[in-house]
Amino acid sequence: MAYSNFTKVKQVMNAFGLKPKAAELFENVAPVQPSDWLKVTLQKSENMHFVSEKERSERLVSPILTELSEINKNQMRIYSGRELNVDVNAGLNGECDYLLSWGVMYEEPDVPIFSIVEAKRNDLELGTAQCLAQMVGAKKYNESNGVKTDILYGASTTGTEWKFMKMDKNSVITKYDLYSIYRLEELLGALQFIVNDTKNLYPVESGLQV
Repeated sequence: MAYSNFTKVKQVMNAFGLKPKAAELFENVAPVQPSDWLKVTLQKSENMHFVSEKERSERLVSPILTELSEINKNQMRIYSGRELNVDVNAGLNGECDYLLSWGVMYEEPDVPIFSIVEAKRNDLELGTAQCLAQMVGAKKYNESNGVKTDILYGASTTGTEWKFMKMDKNSVITKYDLYSIYRLEELLGALQFIVNDTKNLYPVESGLQV
C-alpha cells in the first residue's frame, strides 16, 4: 500500500476518518499578473509533445511553482519528486510530485509542509485522491516534527487544469471550479492565497516575517 494505491477520494476519506465540509475554499482572491517569462515558457511548452506525466509536470507545473516562489522572494521551498514516508502500514508512503514548505532547504523536507501538488496526465480525480492521501501524510509528518498542522492545502493538476482542496483538521473542503493556465492571473491568485494563508498560520515555526 502507498499513496499511489489510493484511487478514490471517498476511499481516502474513509481510511483516515475525514469528512466533507461545505464551505468556500478561497475568499477575495486577488489576481496575480504573470511575468513575461512565465507566459512565454508556458506557450513554448504547450507546443511540445508530452509523452509522460513527468514531462507535463516539468514543463507546465514546475514553471508555475517557480514563478510563485519568485513572487514570494524564494522564502517558500519546493521539493520535487521526494519521498514522504510516514506510515507504511497505513499507505502513507511513496513519492510526491511537489511538496511546498516554509523552512530551510534540507535533504529531507523541512516543516511545515503547507501544500501538496500532484500532477496527473489526464485524470484529475485520481490525482485528487492521491493528493489528499499525501496531505494526510504531510500533516502527520509535520506533527511528528513538532509542528501542529490544522490547515493544509492541495492541488491536483493535469498541467493545464488545476483542482484545489483544503484540509481543515478532519474536514475536507473541495473547490469544484477548475483553474486553468489559460486564466493564468486567476490560477496564480489562488496559489498566492494559499501562500498568504499558510504564512499567517506558521510565522513562529517558519521564522518568516508576516
